[in-house]
Amino acid sequence: MEYGPAVDHGEWWRIVTAAFLHGGVLHILFNMIALAQVGTVIELTFGGARMLTLYAVSLLVAGLSVLVFNYAIPTLGASGAVFGLFGALLALGLRRGPAGRILVRQCLGIIVINLVYGFAATGISNAAHLGGLVAGFLIGFPLVPPAPARRVYAIDPNDSRAYPGDTIEHRAETPRQDGPE
Repeated sequence: MEYGPAVDHGEWWRIVTAAFLHGGVLHILFNMIALAQVGTVIELTFGGARMLTLYAVSLLVAGLSVLVFNYAIPTLGASGAVFGLFGALLALGLRRGPAGRILVRQCLGIIVINLVYGFAATGISNAAHLGGLVAGFLIGFPLVPPAPARRVYAIDPNDSRAYPGDTIEHRAETPRQDGPE
């Protein structure tokens, strides 16, 4: 469990280990579901090494945010790191321009709902959530891979290698006849 006074007394590992502890079955279940959802997209888009970097940095920044903003409140859970992955999704959507707007809208909806719930309910560390979110966005923005090349699947009328001496326009005007003549 992360607790500011304990960290001040030399127990610095609490900043990291608190992310591997949870307050009950529902707490870990919701974090696992969120991690499975957002983590799959991040890993497929950014790659495994970049995802690990995003997760680890977000975890550290979330832990440090708790020390700064919730010093005397015991905290545990991985949601700050998961929020970091959502921050990276926001960065991905913004880097993709108009094509990424849908992703940004979907992420913002989930983020806002979770933050509002965090401010309304007790025992939820929005300091960790916001710290992870900001870290994931700032680290994720430069790590966004280039957009994949767009593939166009069409027949070029000038490329008649498949049908020597034939073009699309020609075939449209004079249909081929198969079989004996």
